[in-house]
Amino acid sequence: QGPVYKKWTPRAHGRATMVRKQTSHITIVLEEKEES
Repeated sequence: QGPVYKKWTPRAHGRATMVRKQTSHITIVLEEKEES
């Protein structure tokens, strides 16, 4: 679970609703490959 982005979207009659965008943590592991 990563941080949640919150942003407001305008709605009818001058209201606004909050949109929560879930993000995730991605870990990338790189290894060196020996060439023979």
